[in-house]
Amino acid sequence: MGRTRKRKAPVAQPAQIRSVTSVNKNSSRAIIRQFHCLLRNKVRLEKQKATPENARALAQVEREIERIGGLNTYQKMSTIGQSNDRGGGSEKVLIPWLKGQGLEAVGAKSKLKLLEVGALKPDNYASCSSWLDVTPIDLNSRHPSIREEDFLLMNEVEHANKWDLISLSLVLNFVPDARDRGRMLRLAHTMLKPDGILFLATIHYRLIQTSNATARDETVAFNTQYASPDELQQAIRELRYAFPEDDRVVTEPEIVKDYGSSDNSYHPTAPHAVVVRVKSTEDVVKIVNIARKYRVPITPYGGATSLEGHFSGYASRDICIDMSGMDRILEIHEDDGDLVCQAGAKWEDINETLKDKGIPLFFPLDPGPGATIGGMIGTGCSGTNAVRYGTAKAEWFLNVTVVLPSGEVIKTRRRARKSSAGFDTTKLFIGAEGTLGIVTEATLRLAPVIPTKVAMAQFPNVDRAVSAVQEVLNSPYGPHLQCVELLDDQMMKAMNVGGMVDKEYPEKDTLFFKIQGAPQAIKETADVVEGIVKKHGSTQFKFASTDEEADNLWQNRKYALVSTLAWIPGARVWTTDVCVPPSCLPKLVYETKKDLASIGITSTIVGHVGDGNFHALLLFKNDEELKKVSDAVHRMVHRAVDLDGSCTGEHGVGIGKKEYLYDELGEGTVALMKTLKKVIDPLNIMNPGKLYPDQPKDRKSH
Repeated sequence: MGRTRKRKAPVAQPAQIRSVTSVNKNSSRAIIRQFHCLLRNKVRLEKQKATPENARALAQVEREIERIGGLNTYQKMSTIGQSNDRGGGSEKVLIPWLKGQGLEAVGAKSKLKLLEVGALKPDNYASCSSWLDVTPIDLNSRHPSIREEDFLLMNEVEHANKWDLISLSLVLNFVPDARDRGRMLRLAHTMLKPDGILFLATIHYRLIQTSNATARDETVAFNTQYASPDELQQAIRELRYAFPEDDRVVTEPEIVKDYGSSDNSYHPTAPHAVVVRVKSTEDVVKIVNIARKYRVPITPYGGATSLEGHFSGYASRDICIDMSGMDRILEIHEDDGDLVCQAGAKWEDINETLKDKGIPLFFPLDPGPGATIGGMIGTGCSGTNAVRYGTAKAEWFLNVTVVLPSGEVIKTRRRARKSSAGFDTTKLFIGAEGTLGIVTEATLRLAPVIPTKVAMAQFPNVDRAVSAVQEVLNSPYGPHLQCVELLDDQMMKAMNVGGMVDKEYPEKDTLFFKIQGAPQAIKETADVVEGIVKKHGSTQFKFASTDEEADNLWQNRKYALVSTLAWIPGARVWTTDVCVPPSCLPKLVYETKKDLASIGITSTIVGHVGDGNFHALLLFKNDEELKKVSDAVHRMVHRAVDLDGSCTGEHGVGIGKKEYLYDELGEGTVALMKTLKKVIDPLNIMNPGKLYPDQPKDRKSH
């Protein structure tokens, strides 16, 4: 193979410097650390907006890099650091570990192919030449035996499934761009054989009770566990055989791409390998059995309304099961107040069907347009009705039918309204996000349709609005409130600008109420609500006495997201949610708005204020603002957890919130979750990479 095109070196050519042959250990370490700090600053400044101040700072960094000798000196210092009298390179750790795994004997029969990335010395593995076939490469080779090649530009197809071992050693730590670090890991995974080993050496900082901090290298080796490219293709062939219809098994890249990405989510994703469209529980069983046979991950897909990356593809390539075709209502039991449906049915369609049939019942969970029953179960969702009817984790799902990773089909319980027989296994799958099995059917409990009217009140601040709501909910009239929604002053401004309201309103923090009951109960409740909100400083109260007025008033709440998107032309929106005890909501909203204002991010807030749950809609127009938004979400989540709250009230965990579970739930609870996952799904094929955090993280790492 010819030499791969080399990327432009990230630093200037080295200047003339003094000889380094006698540099001491501390000097070499200092130069290495200084080089990495300068390189990180250089990359950061290059990404920032071009200003005279940034240009001067960048020039200063480049001069400093040149002063210490640039990449040439850095490599010399690293070579000195790898000399035997300094303890040697990371191969001193990797070789004993490989021998301890019995791989020396394996390699003696047929040499193991090792790709050494970032090699500085050609003889690092000379003592293992009898059982290792080593290919050393480096971006800027200083030795003829080390191939000059950029790992990130290696041909992925040519090297797929080729290597027994890949050593990135410390290289990954010193790639400045996070996206390139992710690409490096994905590429290494593709290039490894099914049982291949990736070797990393990560820097771990340990703080000690002195004026100094010490650092040590902590090596990590992990085995790949999913299907090789050949096995994946064989699995796809078996899927085509099992589902011979033309449109059931889809591999066209442009179509598959749409199943793994969303305009509403900005979390990492990878393309699925294949999408399979199912119609029955039996279809799902076939897919699970093939996936288990070849160790291919499975990602369920429903209404594509997730905001936290629940249906994002997995890096090693996966099977996406499109559940949207399983959308039938199977049984309606009007007298018992329940129905049975498939997981792809949408809650709006269910309620429309009940209405069309003249059945005075409805399913009260209302997470948002397009959500399916399977997704609602997976995320443990709720919506505007939660203050009256609760969440998916209440008693609204009497049972679920699940295809387990083993291919077995279970039904969690009978249709009785209550049961004290054994564990509540239904709830085991509510909020599990498809990581324990694929829900294919569910029995839904229904509620009677009750007349409602709408009211609105405006306040000088969120604190007074929340105090009013708490007093209403704690009164004898509290049970008559079906919804209590907060739209902050910025949201009201966005709605006025966008022309989405029935008329222009003062730009103040605003509550929208839905009051339910018999006509007399609604009137009495409205009078009580009006008295309480005025007591807490409401400057305007409006009660919709007719259905038409109620529809016009409530549409203001319905158009919150659309109004936010229309507010700033060309902007995109990151939507996230947190939940705290209701009394803590004003503090959290105030601190969040103050934080966002300080970094120049425009946002709106809509909250299910009766539950202490609110959504922040953060607007951004470019990657620089996106980074600010991501960091602001991180701070908001930790503020919520510090207030005895949750990182997510109803969106679920997915990819976006999993790192916060240790803080919120504690290590013991997370360990119990992982234990259940390992027992039920030992091959980890069910929606991997979601829900379960990798390891506890220090908040300072963000």
